[in-house]
Amino acid sequence: MTAWQVFRPGPLCDQGEHHDRQGFIMNVLNRTDSVLQPVLGLLLGIGAGLFIWFYDARFGIGYREILFLFFLLVAVLFIIRIEKVLEIGVVAIVVSLIFGYRTFDVYQRINVHPAEFLIWAVFFLHLIRILLVKQERRRIQLPALISIWVVIWAWTGINTYFRGNTADLAIMEAKNYIILLPVFWLMACYLDDRRKWEILAKWFFISGVIIGTLGVLEFLFPSIGSVSGGFISGNTKFMSQQHFMRGNFSFFGAPTAVFINIISLPFAFILWKTGHRRIFIIIGIVIQIFSIYISGYRSIWLILSLQAILFAMFSRNPYWIFLVLIISVVIYLHLPESAIERFESSFSFGSDMADHSLQSRQGRVMAGFYQMIKFPFGSGWGGLVYLHSDFSQIASNQGLPGLLIVILIVFSRFFKLTRELTRKLSEDSDGIATALFLCFLALIIQFAANGVMQLQQLAIPYLLILAMTEVFFMGQQKTGFEAEDDKNLSASARI
Repeated sequence: MTAWQVFRPGPLCDQGEHHDRQGFIMNVLNRTDSVLQPVLGLLLGIGAGLFIWFYDARFGIGYREILFLFFLLVAVLFIIRIEKVLEIGVVAIVVSLIFGYRTFDVYQRINVHPAEFLIWAVFFLHLIRILLVKQERRRIQLPALISIWVVIWAWTGINTYFRGNTADLAIMEAKNYIILLPVFWLMACYLDDRRKWEILAKWFFISGVIIGTLGVLEFLFPSIGSVSGGFISGNTKFMSQQHFMRGNFSFFGAPTAVFINIISLPFAFILWKTGHRRIFIIIGIVIQIFSIYISGYRSIWLILSLQAILFAMFSRNPYWIFLVLIISVVIYLHLPESAIERFESSFSFGSDMADHSLQSRQGRVMAGFYQMIKFPFGSGWGGLVYLHSDFSQIASNQGLPGLLIVILIVFSRFFKLTRELTRKLSEDSDGIATALFLCFLALIIQFAANGVMQLQQLAIPYLLILAMTEVFFMGQQKTGFEAEDDKNLSASARI
């Protein structure tokens, strides 16, 4: 038998012999790939490293170059793994949150965030794939309350036109809400089994660790800005009114970087319960907690404290309660006086306010509710902006109907998660319900105290949490997540 007959079986070989030879050939090819892939990866890594070193020495690397390399990598992955466009796209969306305030200007005050661009790109690419491949079609129903909210958005758009609001401000605000629709659709398509929850949790946590690490490094070593002056500025610290030295998180654009840390930390529960390397999880948790501390954001300090207390309470485990109490006492006793004074200042109200920023925020929040009284059905997109409270801004621009529906959405989901944990926290073997509960706690306080929906770089991570929560409850109703055997949960999720 000739070599040609081995690779192209003819009448001389029967079907069984053909399968044996085909299996032998595939085995040889797989072994060759297992040797070549690390070598090719190493060569590509060395080549990319040399190119970046040469480019940095010649021109300097800023955030534009980093964004270009990021989008180039995503595009290459899309091309070579087109069948994985949804998986790659979802991970890329989460990772792109690291870029913070780095946006692309489109027109006047209208800009687009890399995550926003990726959401729409992945949405349309996956939609095209579904239209072409009939086997991948599935029915996804928008939750009733969100459907009502969408109708209110349409009314707000009509209201905007008749009130003659500034177009660019109206577009900037409206698109931060409308993007919830593709976000929900992508999450509903992607999160169809527990392994994918692990993947998303892992990359959310990794993104938080990267943000925390960069923030801590530039705080402790300000000279790091010389490595990439276009990405990290020289002003890496600033002093608060309580003389507390705060990290500037210049690579992100503002200390609001920790808005992502506070919702990435809870995903450690999913990773911890699925057998990932726990030493790295612990290191990641410590880095993110320290980055939250140096940010000086009192509301985030409060959220972190509440997350720890509520988890300890719902766990009903005396060891967890004891551990949380001991760690809290030790941290409080070793905090500098400026940090304690800053934290306590968040509980001052009215004439007792020592912090001018709190007075300014209180005035803006009240302005939104006064606007709602004046225009009960809303003043339209862009009517009032930057009110530092999403509830206040929704009341102002979407009116009383918008305020009522968003309160109903967030609190009904939060109470439902609370009920899940109260009844069966010990059965939350994959940690999904625990993680979503702690994330949703952060979402409610952020909506009330800071406001994240005005800026897409802050809105998108919280819309992801909202969409993931909706998909979690949909999954429970359709497939019974809680009743599934834990053996379906993979020990390691890779993409």
